[in-house]
Amino acid sequence: MDVVPVTPDISIQRRLRSCTRHVPFRVGASLLNLILFATGCDDRPPDWQVSGGVGEYPSMELNISCPFQRRMFYFPVAYWRRLMTLPFGRYIAGTLQPGQTFVDIGASVGFYSLCASHRVGPTGSVFAVEPEPATFESLRRSVIRNRFEWTTCLNVALSDHVGRMPLYTVADGSAHSLVPEIPSRASRYSGQASVRVTTLDRLSDEGVLGTDRIDLIKIDVEGAEARTVEGSLATLERFDFPPVWAEVRGPRGSTRAPNTFPVVAGALENLGYAPFFRKNGQLRKASVSQVQGIADILFRRL
Repeated sequence: MDVVPVTPDISIQRRLRSCTRHVPFRVGASLLNLILFATGCDDRPPDWQVSGGVGEYPSMELNISCPFQRRMFYFPVAYWRRLMTLPFGRYIAGTLQPGQTFVDIGASVGFYSLCASHRVGPTGSVFAVEPEPATFESLRRSVIRNRFEWTTCLNVALSDHVGRMPLYTVADGSAHSLVPEIPSRASRYSGQASVRVTTLDRLSDEGVLGTDRIDLIKIDVEGAEARTVEGSLATLERFDFPPVWAEVRGPRGSTRAPNTFPVVAGALENLGYAPFFRKNGQLRKASVSQVQGIADILFRRL
């Protein structure tokens, strides 16, 4: 599918971005968003603009009418530096190789999918899974713009069953989840869209993955990780137990989905996986008592 050409922008947006694009701090993004919100930018139709690549990291096509995507458009250096210095960013930068296959479950606008596509190259494969329609559109456009033909974008949510479910969304586009918020905090996840739901095992059975290897799976599904893992167990076994990097929650990690870590760890333990924290290239075994809030955990088979 062809991407609709981006209208050339010689207006204030481009001139403003020329001043902000090299700023390495994200604090200015929030302030700028408040100013642009006051001018009515959030009420406009989608405005697709190209955010040029940062160093080795690919360009992105972003809707600057969406506050979340607008922050990344104006402050690309700040966001790339932030994401690539997080433990997972460092992990893929040090481990993904040409020819490998990466499955990104909860890809958002594609930061890590695009970085992985650049690293695995045309001999490899990337599968970027993102359920939220507007976020997916940015992901899809960015993949096409970078000509990453080896990257497949899937507009679907992964869980433990096949069907449709409501996806609860944050107004600024920064987060969404299949798990509803508790009543006292329901106003945060106030948007809702019906999305298609399937399992990684079903995609594998149907040949959608179209690969004979998986080298890394990332799961970032905002509280739905237990069900997502449950629907992936047969695929993990089929592809010789690749590493799984998952965002999980301890008892104080979420009002929507507290304490998902024991469930995820238990399901993967049955396949021989063990959980680890990764910091500065070093692995340290993670226990249930150590995961109290939100944590990024690398599950590897012993």
